[in-house]
This record gives sequence, structure tokens and C-alpha cells, in this order.
Amino acid sequence: MTIMRRHDRMTFPAEPLSPFKEHGTSSALPVALVALGCLASSVWLMLSGSDQQLSRALIIWMSEHPDVAANLSDFSTLYEVKGVLAATAIWWVWFRPAARTQLGQRIDAAALVAVIMVAILIGRMTANLLPYRPRPFVDPAVAGELAQTDAWLQDWSSFPSDHAMIFGAFAVAMLRVAPRLGWWLLGLHAVLLVSLPRILVGKHYASDVLAGLAVGAAIGWLLFPIFQRGIAAAWTRVPATWRREYLGYPFLFLVSFEIATNFDGARRILRALHGALT
Repeated sequence: MTIMRRHDRMTFPAEPLSPFKEHGTSSALPVALVALGCLASSVWLMLSGSDQQLSRALIIWMSEHPDVAANLSDFSTLYEVKGVLAATAIWWVWFRPAARTQLGQRIDAAALVAVIMVAILIGRMTANLLPYRPRPFVDPAVAGELAQTDAWLQDWSSFPSDHAMIFGAFAVAMLRVAPRLGWWLLGLHAVLLVSLPRILVGKHYASDVLAGLAVGAAIGWLLFPIFQRGIAAAWTRVPATWRREYLGYPFLFLVSFEIATNFDGARRILRALHGALT
């Protein structure tokens, strides 16, 4: 007689895995309104010319207040106010007490990581494939004689903001898991801490950020449940003898480290390899 060990096979309920199903569903309309509002505002700013006027006024004001500009510029580059908060929230989802089954929480965390990875990919692809738009602080047509033509971002297209897209997608995906935390991440983190300073110092137009938030909201809301169910279904097919938790934790640490640093190191390695091979 063959005795099946307890963990040889795990099954999952057919209904959605989120323990906040009702709250997550009720957030659909506010998320849609936020995304549409951001997209419409982005289009209006670009077509009306208000985008460039706002950025020009901010660049001039910052030039008259160099200490404020320097502090804001430094603040906008800090990992602690960008990826570190997202990585911390993922670990919170992984370990939070009594929210649901331990395996379910880990599936949620893995789905959040997948959303971030896709948002990074889409953000870079759209910036590279869409027509090039110089950033305000390097564009003489906007910044005038204050333009920094030797800045390292001068070859990076401004539209859309990949930061707004990535952290907007993460915050909206978090609405599926913990609605209250998701709204805080969207309003306080993605908008105020990450996106607003980048507008103020001229790294992005307001329309760049609004478009990034709109696309990010769509990515987070639509893809999170797909990744959630896909990861759950894949896990049921992994034999118990293949599971290596002692390898999973170092891998999760590596991924969360890259998220915390916005994959800067990984992108530098890829650029170096691309340069060496071409």
C-alpha cells in the first residue's frame, strides 16, 4: 500500500484567492476613474501646451532656489523612497499574520513581484518604441539657457514615466490584497513621494507621470489576478520532492533587492553585455 505524504499534492479552491474579494471588487470603479482621469489629463496637458509651460515655470523657480532643487533632486533618486517601500510591502504580504493561509500569502507576494516585472518591461518598451521626447531639464525649448545638455538622462525618453507606471501598477495590484494599504501606496507613495519630485525638478512632464499612472493602474488591476491564479495552478503541479525552500528565500531576497534598487545593477549588467556583444 502506498501512503501519500501530506504535502505531496496541494489543491486550491476554485474561487479567487484574495481574502479581500469584496473590497478588491469594490475598488474597480475608483481605479477605472483614476486611470481614465489621469489619461485624459495627460492628453489635455500635451495638446494644450500647458505641459511645457508648467515645466518651464518649475525649472525657472528651481534655478532661483538652488538648495531646494538640490535637495529635491537627491530625494528623487533615493531608493528608500522608491523601491525599498515596495520591497518591504512584498515581505509584509509574505509574512503578515492570520490574513489567510501561508501558501496563499506567498502566492500573493509572488504575483506582486510578477506585476512589477511586467510593469518594468512595459515601461521600458513604451519609452523606447514611442517617439523620443526629451526630458524638460535637458530640452532647450523648455529650459532655455538652463538646459543641462550633458545630463546622463538626455538620451532617455521622457514619455511615459516608468517610475509612475511601476509603482502605480504595484499600488493598484496591492488593492487586490489589502485595499487600505493599496490606496496609501498609490496616493502617498506613487504620486507624492515618487512622481511629484520628478516633475518638480524637471525629470518628467506632468503628462509623463499621468500617462504612466494610467497605464500602471491598468497593468496592476488586470494582471494581478491572472498571475495569482497562474502561480497557484503552477504550484499544484510541482512535485513535493522538487520544492526547495532554502533556495526560494535567497531568490526572493535577490528579487526584492533588485526591486528596492529599481533593477539598476541588472540593467547596467545587461547594457554592458549588449555593448560587448554588438
